[in-house]
Amino acid sequence: MAHGVFHKTHGEINLDELDLTVREDRMLWESLYGKTVKGDLECRECRENDPGCPQWMFLRLQRGGP
Repeated sequence: MAHGVFHKTHGEINLDELDLTVREDRMLWESLYGKTVKGDLECRECRENDPGCPQWMFLRLQRGGP
């Protein structure tokens, strides 16, 4: 299952594809992690299936990855 989010500035982000050993991915993660507020991130699947009912999301590390 892909863990996708929609960020109000960055657009769609597939968290499963982020590799924190890659500089660009790590910089993106660091720009978001701990710095997002309610309304910055939405569940991508919920956004597509029911756009009138946003499901806000927050980021966390689990087993060393997003």
